[in-house]
Amino acid sequence: MRKVFAFLMISLLVVVGLSWSVYATPEDYYKATGKKIEKFHEAPMLAELVKQGKLPPVEERLPKEPLVVVPEESVGQYGGTWRRVWKGPSDRWGIPRINQASLVFWDKNGEKFVPGLAKGWDILEDGKVYVFHLREGTKWSDGHPYTSEDILFWIEDILGNDDLTPAKPAWYRLLDRVEAPDPYTVKFIFKQPYALFLLQVANRGFTGAPKHFLKQFHPKYTPMEEIEKKMVPGVHNTWVDLFDDKSDFLESLDLPVLTPWKPVTDPTDQFYILERNPYF
Repeated sequence: MRKVFAFLMISLLVVVGLSWSVYATPEDYYKATGKKIEKFHEAPMLAELVKQGKLPPVEERLPKEPLVVVPEESVGQYGGTWRRVWKGPSDRWGIPRINQASLVFWDKNGEKFVPGLAKGWDILEDGKVYVFHLREGTKWSDGHPYTSEDILFWIEDILGNDDLTPAKPAWYRLLDRVEAPDPYTVKFIFKQPYALFLLQVANRGFTGAPKHFLKQFHPKYTPMEEIEKKMVPGVHNTWVDLFDDKSDFLESLDLPVLTPWKPVTDPTDQFYILERNPYF
């Protein structure tokens, strides 16, 4: 039987149209248009969860300075189910094409970079140092704060761990170190000028990983005897097997995400269903 990929429409703002304008913050939007954003709206199903006390108000779920996207034509209507052909787990890389978060994105024409999870960035020392300024108040799908620690964890404890990542990406081999001066600032420092780094960021996301969740499966943060209690005999032969399972965006239903949609069913089921991330 053909499998169907069912999405539930989720954004706090649904945009219709082929082109749009992007502003890094509401203040930038005000400076450009003279219009102030004084109230935020949300999908009716999320508003109902707020009424039930199951979610904080939308103002508490958004970053302090959220990204502003102005549609070319009009704001879309909430509701409905998006059904898409789904070929099963082997189709895993089809998901990020329509369900992605990133520090930096391409603009609608693919000509320049625009803000994402980072509200801005600085390129210093002729392209040797890249400084990203994260949005204060951004949260993972479980409501936990997203900070520079999540990017450091990904760089140092996942990519930098030879058991988890024996083959390093090319850009990582050019990296000297990553620093986090504060919770909302991340500095990538390369051994030499690296002019293509923003292209790598926009293409690959570079969001980091949810340290608060994954550290319970990493021996640097959790005693091995505790990790072994979470391993399933016949499935996990090493802690790496367990960590890989728990960090898999496709199969780990407990994994917090930053993307618009979050999986709620197993990818081998007849219908693979993703629901709204209320903190997107």
